[in-house]
Amino acid sequence: IGMHHVSFEKKGDKTIVSLTISFRVKFFGLVVYNYHHRNKEVWQKDRLISLESKTNDNGTPYFVTVTKRNNRLHVKSNAESYDVPLTTMTTSYWHRAMIYQKNLINTQNGKLLAVTIDTKDIVPLKNMTEYTITGDLKARIRYDNQGHWSGLSFIAKGSDIVYRPQISKF
Repeated sequence: IGMHHVSFEKKGDKTIVSLTISFRVKFFGLVVYNYHHRNKEVWQKDRLISLESKTNDNGTPYFVTVTKRNNRLHVKSNAESYDVPLTTMTTSYWHRAMIYQKNLINTQNGKLLAVTIDTKDIVPLKNMTEYTITGDLKARIRYDNQGHWSGLSFIAKGSDIVYRPQISKF
C-alpha cells in the first residue's frame, strides 16, 4: 500500500537522515485513507541534534521540530513543547540503539512515548533478532546481525502493518 524510504548523507561529522513514508488505502478503487510523512534528522556522534518533520494523516496536519538547546533537546509540535535529555532518540527505527531507550520522540506528532523492551521478548532468528516494544508504542522490530533495521510490524487503525526492506544501492 505504500513505502517507507530512508536515506543517509554524511556532511563532516554529521549524518543527515531523510525519511519519507507514503501510502494510500483503497477500497473498491476509492482512496479511504491517505498518509504522507517527511522527516529530516541531523545526528552527530550517535546523538540527535535536530529534527524537522511534517505529516499529513488523512487530512490532519502535524509538525515536529527538535533542536539542541542548553544541553537538552527541545521538542515542539502542534500540541506541545517540552525538553528531554540529549540521549533521547526518535521513532525513526533505523538506529538500533533505540531498543535501549525508555522514552522515544514520536516523529509524526511530537508526543513523548514511554517504551519498554523486556529481555524475555527478544527472539533470535536466522541472521537477525526480533524485539517486542511495549508501552505507548506497541511493535515488533527486527535488526540483522550487523545492527541494520530489517523489519517492523504493528497494528494501526485496526490493520496489521508489516514493513519488509528492499535495499537499494546507488
